[in-house]
Amino acid sequence: MKRFRLTVIAAALTMVLAFAGMSLAQEKIQIEFWTISLAGPFTDWIEDFIARYEAEHPNVEIVWVDVPGADVAQKYLTAISAGMAPDVANVYGLAQLAELDVLLDLNEYISEEDKAAYFPDMIEPLTFNGKLLGLPWYGGGAAPIIYSRAVFEEAGLDPDSPPRTYAEAFEVSRKIKDATGKYGLMTVLGQSHNKVDGGQELDWFIQYGIPLFSEDGKRAAFNTPEALELLTELYELYSEGYLPQEALTAVWSEAQQWYIAGRGAFTLTGPQIINRATPEVLEALDTAVGYPIVGPTGQALTSFQYVVISGDTKYPEQALDFALYVTGTQLQIELIEQVAVFPSRPDVLEHPMFKVESPQTLGEMARKRQVEWDGGFAVSPTAIPPSTLWPELAQAFARETQRMYTGQITPKEALDNAEAAWNRILSRQ
Repeated sequence: MKRFRLTVIAAALTMVLAFAGMSLAQEKIQIEFWTISLAGPFTDWIEDFIARYEAEHPNVEIVWVDVPGADVAQKYLTAISAGMAPDVANVYGLAQLAELDVLLDLNEYISEEDKAAYFPDMIEPLTFNGKLLGLPWYGGGAAPIIYSRAVFEEAGLDPDSPPRTYAEAFEVSRKIKDATGKYGLMTVLGQSHNKVDGGQELDWFIQYGIPLFSEDGKRAAFNTPEALELLTELYELYSEGYLPQEALTAVWSEAQQWYIAGRGAFTLTGPQIINRATPEVLEALDTAVGYPIVGPTGQALTSFQYVVISGDTKYPEQALDFALYVTGTQLQIELIEQVAVFPSRPDVLEHPMFKVESPQTLGEMARKRQVEWDGGFAVSPTAIPPSTLWPELAQAFARETQRMYTGQITPKEALDNAEAAWNRILSRQ
């Protein structure tokens, strides 16, 4: 009888363990995934690629949440405070998240092969104190200039040789204004109030190879002879009337309108003009597409979106696998087929849609210029701020350049004042 009871107990335990094993086997890993303002036009596509991923990973369930762009930074911080941060998220404010130390260091999990699949100039801005805190997703690429062959011809310049460097752009701008009364370069200046609509000076510093910070990040480092030479050139161009006087208050969409209105020869805003102007206007200006304008580093200015992984995720390997999938070659191709963005992976450029041998439209020529670009990228610090204090720092710099352009102080005083302001701000760290 005793042996019988033991047999029954053993059988019962076996059944319990079997059911427990089945329960564990059926329990799915949940990965929460945030995007920024993609619901609506991209809902079907996102739901489809999530379904495909889940079909290949039956033990994983993806919970997708789309967050409005204006809310995402605060919502993410709130989620962190509540211990409910999403596993994988497209966010803003990487410097603040790095300072809070709330993100997974991907270097501990990602292979060198996977890391090398992205443009190295896009991986570097996502690295803080040696920690890789995000993966590049999609962006604007190297923005080619849009220019008017008609204005170049009117000025007696070669319409097939638009400027390739800022030095050339400044020189050409003087020649065009002197010969035609029209502007050459049309840009915004001396601003910091908007991530997208800010001025160009600090972006140009990056392209000129001028460091913004000391190596330890505790002091300003931009007060150099090269910076003074650049600011002096910009001040003289503006004060002598070679740049639009509205540049101090205008936003980029207005700079595009200046081109469309025939006020000048070229602007840095790239292919967006093609979609904003009528074919008749573009034809009247004899519009063409040039290569990106660069500084001494030879790098084109760019910005891009990225995804991060929470440091509190319960499933770092699975979260990384999904992040690699989202930012992978196939999904980048699918996204670019729907919207004109640029990939973060060089191998995407091997897709046939990028093989435009004989472009027939301005859009195709713009795409060709982007694909042909091999000069690397300088990531705008306005797009991916390198410091949690960036809004204050950019505002302090803009305050001094505004005073410079309006003749209140010299370019040297502007640099000296901005450097002192930055050091005061940085000393609070």
